[in-house]
Amino acid sequence: VAGRYQAREGFGGEDDLNLIEQLKVSGEVFTPIWVAEASGDIFEILAGERRWRCAKLAGIDSVPVIIFDIPPDSIDAAGLGAIENLQRKDLNSIEEAKLFQTLINDFGLTHQTVADSYLPGKKGRTVVSSRLRLLNLSSEIQKWILENKLSGKHGEQLLRLNDLVKRKAFAREAIKRKWNVKALDNAITAHLDPTVETPDLPTLRHLEKKFSSILGVSVKIKTGRSGCTLMANAPTLGALEDVFEAFSKEVV
Repeated sequence: VAGRYQAREGFGGEDDLNLIEQLKVSGEVFTPIWVAEASGDIFEILAGERRWRCAKLAGIDSVPVIIFDIPPDSIDAAGLGAIENLQRKDLNSIEEAKLFQTLINDFGLTHQTVADSYLPGKKGRTVVSSRLRLLNLSSEIQKWILENKLSGKHGEQLLRLNDLVKRKAFAREAIKRKWNVKALDNAITAHLDPTVETPDLPTLRHLEKKFSSILGVSVKIKTGRSGCTLMANAPTLGALEDVFEAFSKEVV
């Protein structure tokens, strides 16, 4: 049976359809599913529910399993599923947020403990906290992130808006116009501070290419409240000296 701590909500996508076709050809599942005994002959899935679901749809009636001698409602069971999903990068931002929320609410873990256990590294605590903040978005916006119409980074930008109506309006506009995160950032910044000029992205990209061609290095232009910033990414100090020479000769 499906596990109670399954974090992944999106099944039936293109990846799943591809896996079903692969299983129809091979006729078997090669990677074992992790399970724990729930009661009698009932086993609860800890990790591998996607493979189990796709195997059934492919007409396969048995799959290999590894049985873990742990209660299916324990922190160990939830943790095994979390590790498998996070290592495989099988979750989107909302699914990760709900997984972290379960570990915190059901088992009393702190943000730092979750980060140390499942996202080791300097940015682990930041990731956990930023994911959990996404759960403050409306259910509709969360659904759009689950459907990959918006990314978690889009969601973080939307949280800058306290007005829930405006938040939803900007989310719809981002989907309609296929805005990347930077475009949404610019639009929200212009809304929050009308004195900041919204950059013309085609002109911005044209200028970046023009400067890159003249200076011989990758150039990015950032806009903000203090104006425009030109950033030249020189691979070596020698290349940086060439950039200086280009400016000193008044090529630009």
